Amino acid sequence: MIVADANVIAYLLMKGPLHAAAMAVLAEDAAWFAPSLWRSELRNALVACVWRRQITADQALEAWSASTSLMRDATPVDPVAVIQLALTSRCSPCDCEYLLTARALGCKLVTADKQVLRAFPDDTVRLAAKKEPGDG
Repeated sequence: MIVADANVIAYLLMKGPLHAAAMAVLAEDAAWFAPSLWRSELRNALVACVWRRQITADQALEAWSASTSLMRDATPVDPVAVIQLALTSRCSPCDCEYLLTARALGCKLVTADKQVLRAFPDDTVRLAAKKEPGDG
């Protein structure tokens, strides 16, 4: 079981430099959880990718459909704890909600967010592009 932030979900669903890494995480653990805010964050990412002409509207809708089959909503965490953690860590409240969800579930948060990785090294796993043979 893992908690995946919205960017990791997007990397899984769309081709790009971190797609293979997200696929490897899924192959290792198919139980992906997130706070319900993942839905809004992923919709924002999908629409932004369409606007930037990185994907088509049909691809965005396909990705959305796939995400709803993959993801499981976690039980909400204490909003006061989210605010307190954001104030002390200087990470966004959204990031802190993902982090507290992982803690509540007793698992790691998978993220590529450098600030979150620095602030919470014991609670996170870095999603990084896999080196291909010949990459040096």
